[in-house]
Amino acid sequence: MTKRMILLLSSLLLLFLLASCGKDKEKEVVKVPDTIEKPKTPVKEEPVNEEPTKEEPAKEEPNEQTTLTIEQAKVIIDDLVDKIRTVYHEAGTKYNLVNQVLTDEIYHSMSKDFQPFATEQLIKTDLFEIAKAYCYGGCDARYFPGPTEYGLRFNMLDSTSEKVIIEHIFPENELYGPITERITIKKVDGTWKLDDFTFSNVLLNLTKEEAIEVMTINGFSGYQFVKEAQWEDPNKGLRKIYVFQANGNLNEQVAVFADTGYTYILPEGTPLVNS
Repeated sequence: MTKRMILLLSSLLLLFLLASCGKDKEKEVVKVPDTIEKPKTPVKEEPVNEEPTKEEPAKEEPNEQTTLTIEQAKVIIDDLVDKIRTVYHEAGTKYNLVNQVLTDEIYHSMSKDFQPFATEQLIKTDLFEIAKAYCYGGCDARYFPGPTEYGLRFNMLDSTSEKVIIEHIFPENELYGPITERITIKKVDGTWKLDDFTFSNVLLNLTKEEAIEVMTINGFSGYQFVKEAQWEDPNKGLRKIYVFQANGNLNEQVAVFADTGYTYILPEGTPLVNS
């Protein structure tokens, strides 16, 4: 074989090899990873949403119940006394107490009617004693506190949301002497009830202003204050009086005794000693 021929074959063989390598490279498949990892970015930590601490509501102090005024207490006392008096009045007919003596059995039944208006202590004591002595047929005996509209000099001795004690005076009248009353009411299960009452006979020593109030209480309207004076009492000596005169009538005068509050129409020409 000639030298030229050998060189030609070598060249052809080289070209064949180069062409084969190119095809193999085209056939190669570029393998892509199944998962592509994304670049990691720093994770922002979300602030923990903690619920704000709830402040416990301040404990409400129990509302202190308003204490009664004197006027409110007077209304309650009048109502309670009137209802208790009514129980006695109706018991006379209900149990025929005009003609028979009160028994324990009768009072046990009767006492149930007192329960809305009086404390158990009062029912067991004073009201029971009154029931035994009560004039079921009617009389002028004084068993209960009088209507507060006829009293004066009211004084609150004790006043809480559960208990009230009031003291006041009643001027002398045709039936009773001057009296100081002390009345106690208590709240039981939310209801005011009569708890106690006492009477005492005392001299009043009224002021001029209180004498004017007594005149109003007794219905002497249209009278004007004239003077203070002394009146000669055959039994008690000189007594201080407040003299009032009817408008337009110089001869019509009324005296209020300072010691008892008794109202007395002065006879014309009554001798007086000026104070």
